[in-house]
Amino acid sequence: MKRKIFIVSLLSVVICNFLFAQDIDVKEAFFQKFASRYADVSAVSATLEINMSIADSVIKIPMSMWIKDNRIRLDASIPTVGKNEYAQQIILLNNNIISVYNNLKNTIMTVDLDRLSNNSKKKPMNKKSLILTADTELLNKIKENVDVKETMKNDKKFYLLTMDFDTIINNLNIKKNKPMFFKKLVYRVDYETLIPVTLELYGDTDTPGIWINFIEIKTEDVSDSVFDIKFPDDVKKIDITDSIKGILTQ
Repeated sequence: MKRKIFIVSLLSVVICNFLFAQDIDVKEAFFQKFASRYADVSAVSATLEINMSIADSVIKIPMSMWIKDNRIRLDASIPTVGKNEYAQQIILLNNNIISVYNNLKNTIMTVDLDRLSNNSKKKPMNKKSLILTADTELLNKIKENVDVKETMKNDKKFYLLTMDFDTIINNLNIKKNKPMFFKKLVYRVDYETLIPVTLELYGDTDTPGIWINFIEIKTEDVSDSVFDIKFPDDVKKIDITDSIKGILTQ
């Protein structure tokens, strides 16, 4: 009997080690393939839909996105509360200035990222740093805290990445003064193309509070004219940099 127990115990250890080794292999394989897939990518365009669960309803925000070098443009249609209309919002990051345009209010709110930092000698932004999939330095920082599994859905194979929100933010050296609302991030990536499919953010419940469906993602070049936006001449500009800095330092 003791011999059988010993053999069973030994087999259990071997099986556990084998399974653990498989998990490591899956994770390493994913990160290597992911980094290689996007290593030479300097531009991305995408159409996506952000879904937010509020009370018993779901708010859907269709969005288009363009990224090239250190520039980002996001176009979104945001439903207005209590009204049957949508605000067309354009978010532009260019030369470390974030501009948020709202057509209904005809306003542009701006944030100067250089003024938010107290470190005048901060490291220059890598031209690919905004394309997170290409930032191998970022991937190496977070991968130890990411669970990677191969999974099937609707007869298709995916990589499923699960990340603890607090751990990721701590590893990225992002300052937070209050507890994070979201606890977990779940990211689904197509196994063959390595194109993101969905991203889900969870709080304390088993259902996501926010989830993003990536409808189409292209890694082709983006025209510079995409970031050359002509806003109305009478638009009202509001610099909210100091207000944001005050919130971050509370």
